[in-house]
Amino acid sequence: MSSLWNWNGLFREGVAGNHQGAIPDGQLCSGGRTEGGRYNALDAVGAWKTSPVSSNFRVRLYDQASHGADYIRVYVTKQGFNALTQPLGWGNLELVGQIGNTPASQWTPESDGGVSIQIPANAPGRTGNQWSGGFQADVTVTAGGSAIRGWSVSWTFANGQQVTQAWNATVSRSGDTVVARNVDYNGNLGAGASTTFGFTGSWNGSNPVPVVACTTA
Repeated sequence: MSSLWNWNGLFREGVAGNHQGAIPDGQLCSGGRTEGGRYNALDAVGAWKTSPVSSNFRVRLYDQASHGADYIRVYVTKQGFNALTQPLGWGNLELVGQIGNTPASQWTPESDGGVSIQIPANAPGRTGNQWSGGFQADVTVTAGGSAIRGWSVSWTFANGQQVTQAWNATVSRSGDTVVARNVDYNGNLGAGASTTFGFTGSWNGSNPVPVVACTTA
């Protein structure tokens, strides 16, 4: 948790825009193994947390200290990159949005005294969170008009797909039917409230999106 709380140690001074020269492949998320290895875990291969977006989207950046920026660049991974097996390198990225010098006075003031800005991006041609032999899925569970104390989500894999790892849910399988149940910290939802769980899986042949059913526990 130290790496998340102390995130400002990722700053690299004196780079002068040459990020690729200063930070080697496989060390992008740790800023080149800064702070004596504090952030090395951020480079680890594994499932990324994802959210569905359209090809045209905006990235909102919040700046509590109101610094502004000389420039901001938005990158996405190229189609076919597999976060489960590949460390992130510069060759895996594609620049999809950027803005130039923007002092904090041009950003949107926020209620706590900070500022924010939105960077438009365009990343067409993506097919989602799927790669050869594997995929990642995120599922949002939303309570209806009344609060609930637990939930379960079920679906059927028609072509032998397998769940290999799950988070924010306990997943079991009987035949082709998969059931995901809440864990201790995300079962109680107020009316209209939502929570999200996700999983990675394997597939071969075809991988259609299944129909899911949700019930209260």
